[in-house]
Amino acid sequence: MGLNNTPKSWAYNARGEFDLLRAFVTVAERKIEESSSIVKQLVITEQMEFEIEQDDGTVVTHAVDVRNIGNINDIDFDLDSLLGSTFPNYERRSFLITIYGIFEYELDKFCKRYSNYSGVVEGLEKSEKKDRSKIYKNHFWLKKYCSIDLSEAEHALTEIDTIRFIRNSFAHNYGILDMSKSAAVDYVTESNLLHLSGESVFMKTGFLQHFCDLCFQYFSKLEDQARAL
Repeated sequence: MGLNNTPKSWAYNARGEFDLLRAFVTVAERKIEESSSIVKQLVITEQMEFEIEQDDGTVVTHAVDVRNIGNINDIDFDLDSLLGSTFPNYERRSFLITIYGIFEYELDKFCKRYSNYSGVVEGLEKSEKKDRSKIYKNHFWLKKYCSIDLSEAEHALTEIDTIRFIRNSFAHNYGILDMSKSAAVDYVTESNLLHLSGESVFMKTGFLQHFCDLCFQYFSKLEDQARAL
């Protein structure tokens, strides 16, 4: 009996949540842009005088326009970079951590529900791939023990699993990427929606949308294949 004919207790549609998250991210990006614009309006320009000693020993006073917000000024800090790139990136970090967590949770929940529905319990709690991520282990279980054809979902899962390293850098290391993770480094440097400043990862407008799209694509393929069994 296919999943389309199962009781409502099995009803599962994670892709619907990620479809909604795509709309949510669109709104979030607008808010990030608006917040950045509002903060920039709080910047105050003031004149500061500096005394500079000349080669002949005389001291000359120069008046310089200095922009500041709070105790941060554009003499000691790159104010444009902070307001236009760093602070918006802080907000995007939070969204990526949250959305990845939802993906991980939903995939784990799918496996447990499918196990209850199908009666397949072998391998659910333990995977031979001990060195792989939780999402990969669940993906592997669905393929091996449940015989779900996920070949069309492999590309999305691989990319999501690579993005996991970026997510981990945001959650645990202030956005500084572990440069020994060559797949993640290559992914960032080759992406039009990410860039490295030193070893720090910055997300551009559009990356969160792209990540939601990947999650939606994965669950679309998974749910379609599960229903076809």
